[in-house]
Amino acid sequence: MAESFQIALSDLKEWLQKETAPLVKPLKDKGKSLLNEIENRLDDVRENGDRIFVKSDKEVQKGSPKTLSDTLKRAASRGIDHKRIFRRDTSTGRILPYK
Repeated sequence: MAESFQIALSDLKEWLQKETAPLVKPLKDKGKSLLNEIENRLDDVRENGDRIFVKSDKEVQKGSPKTLSDTLKRAASRGIDHKRIFRRDTSTGRILPYK
């Protein structure tokens, strides 16, 4: 049978924090580490997208006709969705980074 006890309302917040800390702290730490891992992976994707864009832009300036399709194939092989990296400038027709 559970024992009942009374606690003053002014002490309730402190008591709850003390009682739940062993349960909440590991979950909070794991959540933070997962968020950091996701942020690192997103940064890698952004860097790869920027690198692909720069290489593609250099090839376009050289006049290479195969650049866009090759760049998109490389992006797809790395699991990068080209629609989230590139956009076409309607006034010039050039492929630009998506921002």
